Amino acid sequence: DKEIYKKGLVSLQKGKFNDAILEFDEVSLNYPFSSLSTNSEIMTAYSLYQNNELKKAILKLNSFIEMNPKGELTTYAHYLLAMCYYSQVSSIGRDPGTSIEALNYFKLIISKYPDTKYAKDSKLKIQYLKTILARNELNIGKFYLKKGAPSSSIRRFKFILQNYQNTSTVPE
Repeated sequence: DKEIYKKGLVSLQKGKFNDAILEFDEVSLNYPFSSLSTNSEIMTAYSLYQNNELKKAILKLNSFIEMNPKGELTTYAHYLLAMCYYSQVSSIGRDPGTSIEALNYFKLIISKYPDTKYAKDSKLKIQYLKTILARNELNIGKFYLKKGAPSSSIRRFKFILQNYQNTSTVPE
């Protein structure tokens, strides 16, 4: 298990993410009681993330968190899960679903693990995501205004004022 794990680390460092995924998976599948098994699961998820296989990484991380709700790597698993959604955040004007998911996971990190190094980064990302979501709401409100639906646009603008007060969108 140690040799395979080391091979996985070397593959990861060389940017051979597919090889790393296979090697880390081999450790966790063939040596489930090894001390490296849980590390291998996280490293598999990280390799998937690096390889831009975000949906697979999300599935792997959700499974890991479910099986290890209070493990020592669970904090990092939550953070990596949030980063998977954050990596999928699209530009303004697109579906804000992944932005909302990322925001929720970063908020979870701040509430569950406030004294970790991940909480500080999460706060910064939350501010960025709120700005994106506020800008999206503003654009929708402007659209309704142009289409002659002022009540719909007012609802959007109120939503911004209630939920995204500390963003650069509020003055506009």
